Amino acid sequence: MTLCDVDQHVKENVCVACPDGTTNEAGDDASGADTQCMDACEAALGCQTDCVHDGHCSDATFCVDGECRSYIQKRILNSPTTFGVGGGVQGADAHCHATFGEEDETQWKALLAGGGRRASVAPNAGDEQLDWVLQPYAEYYNWEGRLIWATDATPLLGVDGGVRVDLLAPLFDAGSFDYPWTGLMEDWTTAIGGTCEGWTVPSMEIAGAFADAQFSSFAYEPCDRSMNLLCVEQ
Repeated sequence: MTLCDVDQHVKENVCVACPDGTTNEAGDDASGADTQCMDACEAALGCQTDCVHDGHCSDATFCVDGECRSYIQKRILNSPTTFGVGGGVQGADAHCHATFGEEDETQWKALLAGGGRRASVAPNAGDEQLDWVLQPYAEYYNWEGRLIWATDATPLLGVDGGVRVDLLAPLFDAGSFDYPWTGLMEDWTTAIGGTCEGWTVPSMEIAGAFADAQFSSFAYEPCDRSMNLLCVEQ
């Protein structure tokens, strides 16, 4: 009896190699009927929403319910003009859309927390999100066309398995000192007392949080200041 090896199947009583992108377990009996190889993604053990960049699908795809799908590609750009607090997150979204979206009719929103928008309740978890602007399984690129981060099922930047890690590229030019409002802490939870009352009150008596280019630290500025916004393509 001749048994086929791994990644072989039976064709006309001969063990032959599986076609590219397919696989088969060892043990097909060459003396029996022809057998078929399976798509490598469908056959992969545990091929569910967590099988990203693990060899089950190509580097440019992810796996959901046994199907390899492509990442969507989006941009995150720092607004060249500053945003004065007022109008809530809707006003910030309108600022982003007017800056980047009117020419090519794309939709843009501001990467902000507060005022009805939330990224995460637990640190780096991406849980209980509200009106959030990042998407799962998306590649985000900066102003230089460099990949900032590819999200997995958790639509947050620089989070891998619930742990903060360095971004692959900066969100904006750190040398410009054009720091953006975010209302976020570095673990993606909303900054307590750091959203200018939901981005509605431009007062020097309260504060808003802003981030650095690596989203690794945050600080506060009075809400009567104008600062940049990180605008996310939708």
